[in-house]
Amino acid sequence: MKNYFLFVFLFAALSFNSVGFAQEQKQISETNSDVPELFSFHNVIYPIWHTAFPNKDIEMLKGYVDEVNSGAQKIFGVELPGILRDKEGKWKEGVEKLRTTVEKYNKAAEGDNDKEMLDAAEALHADYEMLVRIIRPMSKEIDNYHQTLYMIYHYYYPEKDYEKLKEASLELFAKAEILKTADVPRKATNKKDEYINAVNNLFEATGILKLAAENNKLENIDDLVEAVHTKYQSLEHIF
Repeated sequence: MKNYFLFVFLFAALSFNSVGFAQEQKQISETNSDVPELFSFHNVIYPIWHTAFPNKDIEMLKGYVDEVNSGAQKIFGVELPGILRDKEGKWKEGVEKLRTTVEKYNKAAEGDNDKEMLDAAEALHADYEMLVRIIRPMSKEIDNYHQTLYMIYHYYYPEKDYEKLKEASLELFAKAEILKTADVPRKATNKKDEYINAVNNLFEATGILKLAAENNKLENIDDLVEAVHTKYQSLEHIF
């Protein structure tokens, strides 16, 4: 009988650990902003744009049809990770535009109009670059900050898990400090003052959230989380 209860206990413990591990892996995948299918497509975009197109090598462009189709099909089937959910609308628009361009690329490859082939290759490159810009992190520091904010806003805050929220708010503030002292990203150089103001506002809101969580002042914690999230969106909007 002892052995039976020991077996049940061990089985339950292993099951609990497996569930915990699966949840942790799911959360890690949700906060990873990589889209491997998109970046692997660069393997065909690069020779098209940097070799075949500038050399007006029509036969070379036509020779990439199968690779263009297979790579594009993988992109069409992409489901964005959770951390990119707010970009899903623009992503879908971009994917549909790419789908139309791939069809034009195929049609041009079947014909004898060199200009149509070159135009299709140029459009393919442009649509690919647009998709990259949609999902590429604005900067390493912003991306790191967003990974922690994502867990707070989509897990700990709605689940009222204040212990994890408290721990994460300390991590979030540390990342806000790094963000505040980091160089202005190249993408924001033409809006430098607006960027610095947005970062300072985000830093201040993050500090207020951290203090409230540290001191267990939970009566308005929801408002403080929303305030941080809103300030983050304001920063993101600059890009």
